[in-house]
Amino acid sequence: MTESNAVFLKPKKEVSILRRHPWVFSGAIRTIEGPVQSGDLVAVHANKGRLLGFGHYSSGASIAVRMLTFEEAVVDQEWWNAKIEGAVRMRKELKLIGGEQNSICRLVHAEGDGMSGLIIDYYDRVAVVQTHSLGMRHSLDAIKQGLLAALGEDLVGIYNKSAKILRKLKVETEDGWIHGEAPDTWAPAEYGAAFEIDILLGQKTGFFIDQRENRDLLKKYASGKRVLNVFSYTGGFSVTALLGVPHR
Repeated sequence: MTESNAVFLKPKKEVSILRRHPWVFSGAIRTIEGPVQSGDLVAVHANKGRLLGFGHYSSGASIAVRMLTFEEAVVDQEWWNAKIEGAVRMRKELKLIGGEQNSICRLVHAEGDGMSGLIIDYYDRVAVVQTHSLGMRHSLDAIKQGLLAALGEDLVGIYNKSAKILRKLKVETEDGWIHGEAPDTWAPAEYGAAFEIDILLGQKTGFFIDQRENRDLLKKYASGKRVLNVFSYTGGFSVTALLGVPHR
């Protein structure tokens, strides 16, 4: 980014940014300065010039800027390392990964982790990345390096699964491994249940991680019951229901 790449907001449109809302809508922008192209990092200023932070610019989109910082900052490799390491540390503290019982979780949840436009799901030493903006697509190598720094030996493969999403932005790209690959023996676990995850052909990143607590709840209700799972996809609910039935 050059110093001239900047977005200036209309009067009073900085209020949501001051509240740390991560989106700048196109209708809030007064002027754009510099040779800004879609995917570029831009400085965001209030109407009278106050610096509000930095974000990725998207030309022609309703969400014109996805904020990454809300203060003066250099968005470099060190910045990416710190953001991703913080996300990993939180998941480990919550016991979502790091033990035999759990090795599946959403590692980076876009705005929830201060990285708007980025999703990373983790399946037992394999990270699946989805970039939902051109800015994140341009940052893919920095994201990869941040994952390697944060996870170390707990990461053997990184798969970029962004092609379908980016085609909607008129960007032609292909899915593929950007680091290593999945282990030969690979059984990601959730509350002790092991699953076969198809990250290449499966929906989204391969597994509906957001149903983790619902699957665990079903396990508690399944004891003594017969369970029919229609449209089962990966069979996640079937596996956890079976675990709730006492073995005969």
